[in-house]
Amino acid sequence: MKVFVAYRATGEDQQTLLDNLRIISDAVHAAGHEPYCTHLQQADTPDIDKIKTAFARIDESDALLVFVHDSDLSEGMSLEIGYSYGKKPIHVFARRGAHLLGFELADSITEWNDVAELSAKVRDIFPTS
Repeated sequence: MKVFVAYRATGEDQQTLLDNLRIISDAVHAAGHEPYCTHLQQADTPDIDKIKTAFARIDESDALLVFVHDSDLSEGMSLEIGYSYGKKPIHVFARRGAHLLGFELADSITEWNDVAELSAKVRDIFPTS
């Protein structure tokens, strides 16, 4: 199964974001699935083409994993959720207490407190293939 990972990047501490994306990617991969995180693939996509590239990757994916650590709005993540709605399962992983309107489109919402718990819960939702 191919899993597209949606997340807020703008305004984030980039090293912390990369560390968290690696944890999520490793958990998906450990379950035998293929994760796609734009930041980890380090595609040299011009900013103007990033959302078009993301939509193409979503089309190739079987599910959307949405990583949310706070309630700050992300235009890109909101577009990715909206684009995926009705096309494939949307699984939100939100830090306890975070909430966004886009959660209403999710097939599942899983809350977590720390990245170790997040990793375990990702493996639970995406069991070994």
